Amino acid sequence: KHDRDLSKISHDIQVRLTESIRRLFDYLINCLQNELDKYSMAFINSRNDGEHDIHTTTSIRSSTVLEEHDSTILQQFDPR
Repeated sequence: KHDRDLSKISHDIQVRLTESIRRLFDYLINCLQNELDKYSMAFINSRNDGEHDIHTTTSIRSSTVLEEHDSTILQQFDPR
């Protein structure tokens, strides 16, 4: 019974409180999303750098192996 009496008086306050909580929740979600984006971009960029290093190293090794192989073949067929 006491709540019913107070609800008439506090209706405006309850509406404001509800709106404030909703805005606070939206703000919290926005902050968390920004943090997640920041760290996920750093993680993705570091992974891409690592993949780039792996591909570069593999490419250099492949080129070296091919050069050594070509050099060996040329030495075998050198008419001198």
